[in-house]
Amino acid sequence: ILMHPTTWKASGHVDAFNDPLIDNKDSKLRYRADVLIEDYIAKIETKINKEIAKAKKRFGDAFDEDEFRRTNTRVLENQKKIDNTTSKMKKCFEDDDLVSLKQLIVDLEISDPVSGSKNWTDIKQFNLMFSTSIGASSESASEIFLRPETAQGIFVNFLNVQKTSTTDLVEILVKTTKLSWCRHLWSKTHSSHRHAHWWLKLIHLSELIELLIKLLLGWEELLLILHVLLIVLLLLFVLVVIETLVEVVWVELVLIVHFAEIIRANADSIYNQIHQILLLLARIHEVLG
Repeated sequence: ILMHPTTWKASGHVDAFNDPLIDNKDSKLRYRADVLIEDYIAKIETKINKEIAKAKKRFGDAFDEDEFRRTNTRVLENQKKIDNTTSKMKKCFEDDDLVSLKQLIVDLEISDPVSGSKNWTDIKQFNLMFSTSIGASSESASEIFLRPETAQGIFVNFLNVQKTSTTDLVEILVKTTKLSWCRHLWSKTHSSHRHAHWWLKLIHLSELIELLIKLLLGWEELLLILHVLLIVLLLLFVLVVIETLVEVVWVELVLIVHFAEIIRANADSIYNQIHQILLLLARIHEVLG
């Protein structure tokens, strides 16, 4: 849980594991400044895509999207807005200029997605790591952080594992934790991505490769397994054929029984029709005679 602060300095967490957040004074909601600008850019890209869709519908198969992007006035204007906004935002982050970043939001007239208000506070960098102090006294105490990366201990202890392992090459190191801990939080979408199952897949893949190597080294065992598999496949084929034949016979029996029930249900009607036909033939015979 607690690791040496140099670890987090080397991994970049101390310098980069923070977000530029801005509050709206009216809605009392907090947003990432870069996400607000990226959403603004996405709206402009939507406008460009709508223009392209209209032109494609109008010109049909003769439509050339690349040429349309190079020549259409509205598309060029919107693309210029995107390029300018992207370059300004990039420069603000490179210079660590939060004042200019807020001014960019004001200049773009970006409003709160919920309330529509443009009453913003200043942008502040929020460190996403929880810091504490450790040491015998306050003078000798060092600042440390609770571990923001669950698997960080794997990378730090890799050399130790490699030296103490019985194998020449360490194939895989897995951090076993609760699934609720083993995840990455994405602040932009406020969603979590669990990746523990990927570690489990890697473990199964390693075991499968090891098993295949052992089988290839022992041909007799491999041939025995292949013979067993062949017998199992033949048995399955025979079972499928038998099941199909039984199904066909059963369908035929059902049709015969259904036809017999129809005849029995309409026996009186059939008898009357035959009787009428015989009477008609008798009258015809009398007329001709």
